[in-house]
This record gives sequence, C-alpha cells and structure tokens, in this order.
Amino acid sequence: MTERLERTDEITTAILEGLEAGETITSICAADGMPSLSTFQRWSRSDHEFDDAVLAAMTRGLFI
Repeated sequence: MTERLERTDEITTAILEGLEAGETITSICAADGMPSLSTFQRWSRSDHEFDDAVLAAMTRGLFI
C-alpha cells in the first residue's frame, strides 16, 4: 500500500510555481516530496478550486 501525501500550502505553491515556469506535471510529481501523478489527479478531481488554479498555472506556463 502506498503512503498518501497530504496536500499542504507549500506543496500546492511548488506545483503551481512549477507549472507557471513551464514544467510538466509529470516532472513536478517526479521530484522528492511531491505527490505521485495519481495523487495529483485525485486532488484535482476532488477540489475544483485547486483544479482551476492548476489550469490557470498551466496556461501561464505555456507562455514560457
């Protein structure tokens, strides 16, 4: 059984800043201390505000 990582403000900020810098979610999730891709997807599905923030950060990251 895999350990579930709790979403903190620090992790959320790191994810959003990485996306805004043009990083992929796959590379962000591969870093130490970051959630697995499946955990990230679960967070996005269950929290619409987080999902909206991720989409906005990805959009900003496209300009990088």
